[in-house]
Amino acid sequence: MTNVVAHRGARRLALENTLAAFSKAIEIGADMIEYDVRRTGDGVLVVSHDPSWQGRRIGEWVYSDLLTSAQGTGRFCTLEEVTQLASGSIGQNIELKELGCEDSVLAVLEASLGHGDVVITSFIDDVVRGIKERHGGVRAGLLVAPDIPQEVVDARRTEHLGPPIFVRAERCGADLIVTHEDMVTGQLLDDAAARRLPVYVYTVNNPAKLRQFMADPRIGGVITDVPDQALAIRELVSS
Repeated sequence: MTNVVAHRGARRLALENTLAAFSKAIEIGADMIEYDVRRTGDGVLVVSHDPSWQGRRIGEWVYSDLLTSAQGTGRFCTLEEVTQLASGSIGQNIELKELGCEDSVLAVLEASLGHGDVVITSFIDDVVRGIKERHGGVRAGLLVAPDIPQEVVDARRTEHLGPPIFVRAERCGADLIVTHEDMVTGQLLDDAAARRLPVYVYTVNNPAKLRQFMADPRIGGVITDVPDQALAIRELVSS
């Protein structure tokens, strides 16, 4: 069964990347929540997709000041708060936006790793590699996008590993790949299946594409802004 992953929580039912959005995702029965983690200047791991807030980078804020500046919005909950909410209730797809916070993230997650489905993902190969080197038992996923620089593609193409995505996945030890919906082809899915590498797809909101991906056993999960619709489509496809 293809997992339904609520992108930044149930973001069309509550403000994205907040405890309210994650609670809504739990309420509607999504399989996982997806959210983004950054680090403040004083080392607090906060949930934020955007790199800046009110003209300052997240890494330039002291957490108490950041929280005060967003008072009343529900923004900038901590990784620990989300983990406590999710543990035992819903899986977590945690995207790390920055290199260098792997140890801190794993320390927060340590208590919950045995309670539900947790995967750590990143567009940064060294983050994925760092997670696997520190804790091989944690699932880590490599995020890939259509705009991979051509020089990176050429440098990493080797005959025995195959296409560049799989070269990168092999070199950083990824347990799965998380690919943009525009990159999904039958060949990519076949290549991933041959390598026993699960594929998750983001960000899928179109009903026709949701039906297509839900019906494809080669796809392990869809990350979507409309998890309620995705769940309904999955039920129709599987009935």
